[in-house]
Amino acid sequence: MALQLFKLVMNGVTNTVPTELGYFTTASEDVTINSLTSYTLLPDRFVDDDGVAVTSIIPAATSNGYYTLFIDGTLTQSSMYTVGSAAGVTIGNAALTQTITILASSPITLAVTNFAPTTAVNG
Repeated sequence: MALQLFKLVMNGVTNTVPTELGYFTTASEDVTINSLTSYTLLPDRFVDDDGVAVTSIIPAATSNGYYTLFIDGTLTQSSMYTVGSAAGVTIGNAALTQTITILASSPITLAVTNFAPTTAVNG
């Protein structure tokens, strides 16, 4: 008997639509961060995209989301901050080798991007 190869055909579509949320604040004073000192911004310091004060930060989805933090318009390495829904944003890391100063009134922007992929298979 001769061998036959079968080609399986699947007709499907995957849609990935991001949900992006922005949180905004400013440094209330000059802040110095080093390997021993961090800076925490509680959620109530932020406003959302509509300018409304928030009480918590929507978390990034574990496998389909991420945070980006901008301080004074500069993207911050993800290893330099942590985000918690109720704990807010903590900037700093024990591995810092230099002192960093965030100047008073510097804008601080946290973006949360989550993806919710959906797949539809026909046939």
